[in-house]
Amino acid sequence: MLKALKDQRGMALISVLMLVLVLSALSAALLQMVTGDAFMAANEMRMFKALYAAEGGIRKFIVELNNNPHVEDWPVDIWNGFKNYAVGDAEIKSISYEESDDILVIRVVGACGKAKKTLVAHILKPGDSEGTNALLLRWEEANPIY
Repeated sequence: MLKALKDQRGMALISVLMLVLVLSALSAALLQMVTGDAFMAANEMRMFKALYAAEGGIRKFIVELNNNPHVEDWPVDIWNGFKNYAVGDAEIKSISYEESDDILVIRVVGACGKAKKTLVAHILKPGDSEGTNALLLRWEEANPIY
């Protein structure tokens, strides 16, 4: 019996070391999972902010359009007012338009950090009579990626 106890003396140390190793591996895996989720959530938040900035660019364009319905006559300072225009934590990066009949198709890029979203909006131009405003017909993401 005494010989059996002498052979078992190092087993407690080895068992504790194995337990610590297993718990450390589980803790590292949990930490990596939590930080990965936090990174994805922050990235998703930046994507939404970029989307809202692009939508803000559409609304800003409509306001300018209602003030001056002749886009081709807009002075440079109006166009420069769109570039890098802050919308919360994000900004309007660029805006461009194409005209066909009574419809304007505008493309607005919003950005927040490295995240970018592009919206394409179809806007009915305001009429020549007093009191008629531009009408947003629809907007959509240019390249929706989720």
